[in-house]
Amino acid sequence: MNRVLDDVGSHYERCLESGKRQSVPPTLAVDLDAAIARIIADFAADPGAPGYKLRKGALHALIGLKLSLFPDATLDDAAGSTNG
Repeated sequence: MNRVLDDVGSHYERCLESGKRQSVPPTLAVDLDAAIARIIADFAADPGAPGYKLRKGALHALIGLKLSLFPDATLDDAAGSTNG
């Protein structure tokens, strides 16, 4: 999760430095999907674990980032990776 946040921060720093929107590294999509899948797997493994609200908030934030940075992407990749 920290790597995702660092990569998002770096992306926006590049945008700010250049003065225009930059392409998002494809590895960030992979990392976002992995982080989303981990949280979904945690919910499935132990839905009653402490920190539900925190995990749910993190999941919503990651999904928001995914949709913002990759508007044409679907969330199927992240959710589907827990099924395969």
